[in-house]
Amino acid sequence: VKSLVQNHQSNVKKLKRSFSAQSEEAMTYVKDEYVSVLQTIGSEIEDKNKEIAKTKSKSKSLQQRLEEERDNSNKLKMHLDTVLSVAKEGEVSVKNKIEKLTESFEKTVTSLKTKLLEAEKSANAEREDLRRQIFELRKGLLKRRAQ
Repeated sequence: VKSLVQNHQSNVKKLKRSFSAQSEEAMTYVKDEYVSVLQTIGSEIEDKNKEIAKTKSKSKSLQQRLEEERDNSNKLKMHLDTVLSVAKEGEVSVKNKIEKLTESFEKTVTSLKTKLLEAEKSANAEREDLRRQIFELRKGLLKRRAQ
């Protein structure tokens, strides 16, 4: 009986050592995987932030261009007003040309406004998509942690 008990105790000690080594190995593996996932997510977030910065830069550039066009349009309107006053004095053909220029100008301004709105919508959509992707990455990380 003593021999069986000692043999049993010896087997228990061996199992404990084996389990401890396997547990340590598993923890090291989990830690390495966790660090790898965090590094991957970090680099993906950096990439997305760079994309957001580019989009913001494009949006800012379009905004500046629109402001320049507004300034140009105001100058053009003042010039057209002067020409219009001359046309009212008797130059009907000049008046018709001015109206055509005004329409063309207004179409250009409308087109620029539309392009700016589209760029802003695109930038907002990209930002939202990036936010969603980051959320999904975090959710995936949490799932991996839970496993």
